[in-house]
Amino acid sequence: MITLTFSAEDNAGLYKDLREFLNAEEPNAKPARASKKTAPEVAQPTIIEAPASTPTTAPAPTLDDVRVTITKVMAKVGKDKLVALLAEFGAKRGSEINAAKYAEFLTKANALLT
Repeated sequence: MITLTFSAEDNAGLYKDLREFLNAEEPNAKPARASKKTAPEVAQPTIIEAPASTPTTAPAPTLDDVRVTITKVMAKVGKDKLVALLAEFGAKRGSEINAAKYAEFLTKANALLT
């Protein structure tokens, strides 16, 4: 709903303000009626596009993640399988695994846990 307010000291001033607002030339001009055959004009909706969502990625695994997983693997499958897994990454302990390989190590370690 739109509310407009005009104020003037007298009717003549009010008509003048309304004419200026409506760009009407005569104060007694009546708005044209729409014919029955003409469909009413419908305002087109404004389309607002949502910003492209940024893909969310999981945080990179840390050495703490590796250590927790090593503890779980040791408890579930034993030292021999853990040592073999570490050897695949050229390491004897978790801190010797290259940080770029943490995700790959965790994937393989979690496969042993299932």
